Amino acid sequence: MKTPVFLLFIIILIGCVKESEQIIIDAQEKAEQIINDAQKQAEQFQVTKNKNLHKIFKGLRRYQNGKNDVNKYYISSFEITSGKIKYTFHNSGTTPSKPNFKIHFVNTYGFITGEDNVVWLFDKVSQGETRIYERPINIRFGTPIYYFIDFD
Repeated sequence: MKTPVFLLFIIILIGCVKESEQIIIDAQEKAEQIINDAQKQAEQFQVTKNKNLHKIFKGLRRYQNGKNDVNKYYISSFEITSGKIKYTFHNSGTTPSKPNFKIHFVNTYGFITGEDNVVWLFDKVSQGETRIYERPINIRFGTPIYYFIDFD
């Protein structure tokens, strides 16, 4: 036969277990809400960051692995492979042109992760000519996400 003290103990124990289960359920719901809020904030931060990068760096264009079509002035495209940048220049103008520009690469955090300054003093790309020009480039601080070009 069970004593009243023992029964009272069982009732209290059952109450504590139910209360503990509810605390765990509440904590899980709160944790899920915190995670969802953090994901929404991260998505919003990414959108804001991308908008701000476009404000900071004029003419920002998306960089892609492989060939990047530029088609501006005399630069048809460029490509980065194995620590080298390879440009394709094409002069569709009526006079010879001397490439003179600086290309900047921007990583996901907005840092300039690489640059190349191209200045041709003596050589020219003749009218109608297409020329491949390759040189070393040092990409640091992570993979580029964007690039922009300053023409002189």
